[in-house]
Amino acid sequence: MTGTTPFTMIQPRFMNSIHSGLGVHVDFVRSVTLDEWTTDQSDIMKAGGNDKCNAFFEEHNLPSDSTLKERYTSDIANHYKKVVAAAAKGEAPPPAPTPAPAGEKSAEGESSMSLEKIVRLDEPMTYSKAYAPYLGFLITFLTQSLSVPTIGIPYVALGISTYFIAPDHEFLRQVWLTSLVLPPLFLLGLYAFALRMYIKNRQPAFKSAQNLLWERIQNDRAKRLEGYDIYLPPPEKKESASPKQGIIFFPGALVSQTAYSPVAAKLSDAGILVVVMSLEPTRIAMDVSSCHKRALLVMYEVLTLGLDISVDEWSLAGHSAGATMALVLASKMAPGIGKLIMCGIARDSFGVSPNFKTSPTQVLIMNGSEDPFVQGKTKEQWQEFQNLLPPVKEEKDAKAAKGGSEYVTIEGGNHSGFAHYGPQTYPRPDGVRKITMEEQQDAFVQKTVEFLFATSAEQGKKKD
Repeated sequence: MTGTTPFTMIQPRFMNSIHSGLGVHVDFVRSVTLDEWTTDQSDIMKAGGNDKCNAFFEEHNLPSDSTLKERYTSDIANHYKKVVAAAAKGEAPPPAPTPAPAGEKSAEGESSMSLEKIVRLDEPMTYSKAYAPYLGFLITFLTQSLSVPTIGIPYVALGISTYFIAPDHEFLRQVWLTSLVLPPLFLLGLYAFALRMYIKNRQPAFKSAQNLLWERIQNDRAKRLEGYDIYLPPPEKKESASPKQGIIFFPGALVSQTAYSPVAAKLSDAGILVVVMSLEPTRIAMDVSSCHKRALLVMYEVLTLGLDISVDEWSLAGHSAGATMALVLASKMAPGIGKLIMCGIARDSFGVSPNFKTSPTQVLIMNGSEDPFVQGKTKEQWQEFQNLLPPVKEEKDAKAAKGGSEYVTIEGGNHSGFAHYGPQTYPRPDGVRKITMEEQQDAFVQKTVEFLFATSAEQGKKKD
């Protein structure tokens, strides 16, 4: 037997494909015995049921001869979802919507469909859409990676020697002209190669992650806003969590932000407000200044969105290249950002403040034992990365900084297991997990929750 949310009906298994064919924005099918059910899903099922659903449709004069799609996508069906969701929360039912004129789709239905399309939209990137944003990314990368004097001084010296010191020297003239032509051609070739690789290796979220985000949005536990997704704690956790924690999370390179919905949802269930940043259209966090401004904007918007929640402490987090950006921002925003969580990272970063090592920031680094991006680093590279961070907690003495770093290895985990995407083959093939994806993500969530609330309690004791 299977159950459908949000219509709260139990049905035979042979009906699965029929209801699933409606799309998860209409009906969401789960096995009664094989699938795990969240507390919210269980409460909704208890508040509804086959008899209540059919009685509601009959009471509101839903035509009995309507097709399955017409029946479950009608305004009456959409209203029933909200009535059951409210009952599950112990709230009063919402008012019935005003019927739309014949032949017209209601504004509510239209907006719901548009949002569902946005959540599930992960179309392949085309070259026509990609060339401009990736060109901007390449320019940003080159300006941050290369020194202008390093490039400019040889050009100027060669030009002076060609036209002033030895104007009749044909060889120098040819070298000068060649140096004007070859670098742009090289950069053009590099851009074309990078563009192809980035387009080919974009990582969409698994359907399960898309389903989960859409379900959370329908239950008012998540919102997709311009530039980020926000995952909200359940009502009972909004006030009980102390201090109230917020995380701004940067996705890995080329990975859809939706792929992190399972981890973000579980963290929000623990009472943490989670913001997963969108890096569209490039899906690469490179512009530090822009990401800094966006992070500050998120903190401000959360206060002004009317979410009925406040955040006492903000933390930065990220996966892979997103963790690199979180590290750079944390070094620039310290001591305003007191905690940093990174996973799938073990390399140095451009722009990390040299003062970060002595900052009061608490840092948590989690990697999988089967992650080739981490395990492939030499001892010297690993030490270089550690030198960027506050000292390991066990090694601190009384004169050390208030901050500290904690390193955790998730045995059996790999690089992509922190999110719902894959397989990852670029820039190198990922390792094979020896545990399930859910086990790796549960370990990440559990350690993150302990880290956030334990370090806050520890800091509270020091203040006392």
